[in-house]
Amino acid sequence: MIDDQYTFNIAGRLNYDSKGQTFVANEAPNPYSCQGSQSNASKYYFVKGNGSANPKIVLLQDNGKRTPFLGTTDAVQEFTYEILSITEDDMVLRGTLSDGNIITLKFVNASISIKNIRLFLAGGSTKSWKLDPSPGANPIVAGIEANPTRDYAGGPLAPCQINDGYTFSSTDNLSVNFGGDALIYGGPGDYNCGDYQNFSGAYVLGPVQGSGAGSAQIVLANSSQFIGVMDRVQNIYRIIEISPTKLVLRIGDGSGPVQTLKFVIR
Repeated sequence: MIDDQYTFNIAGRLNYDSKGQTFVANEAPNPYSCQGSQSNASKYYFVKGNGSANPKIVLLQDNGKRTPFLGTTDAVQEFTYEILSITEDDMVLRGTLSDGNIITLKFVNASISIKNIRLFLAGGSTKSWKLDPSPGANPIVAGIEANPTRDYAGGPLAPCQINDGYTFSSTDNLSVNFGGDALIYGGPGDYNCGDYQNFSGAYVLGPVQGSGAGSAQIVLANSSQFIGVMDRVQNIYRIIEISPTKLVLRIGDGSGPVQTLKFVIR
């Protein structure tokens, strides 16, 4: 669901890109699940609000296709979504379900919007992240852009990595707290937990430069500082995936070796 994209064409065409999976409404006790990509409407029309009424988006059901939807496959009455608010960065919709309940959906602009990415990364002021410590998460992998796990498919974190905190601010400053010790890189194959000084410094958040994947990139101003791993291949961190609770960074510009890091809220 997090990577689904809905593209509205000015001529009334709708393109739904599920990226392989759709967030499907099921029966209780598991009301939602990610399943294979579902077919959707290819057309819509816009209804202008009169007086105090809000404008609406109405989806058109294509012959032979499932009930059209936005966000989730819940059956919304008359395939109609009321626009509660809309800006160039986000849109909030409301629909009435067949049982009379209300569903409210918030969408953000899928094109590169540094404002939106900064909000996910740092919240309203600051937000702290840590490498994902859950079993099987493989929070650090290494390879090349075409095969990010080619050289190292991942494994559990070292004890001294679990509590490392990476705090991003809305003013584009990073503070790193290693919680007493850090995983220190001493050379190829040489990693040991030891004392390492916490640090903070500025970074530049902007569009991805080059052909590598990602919605934006972080470049640390101080080349001696790092995110996630000390033996980073470059000080370029491309944002591959971001949500309020998940962050995936790929180190490197994509032209050579890369390392991919998975973070969760600390």
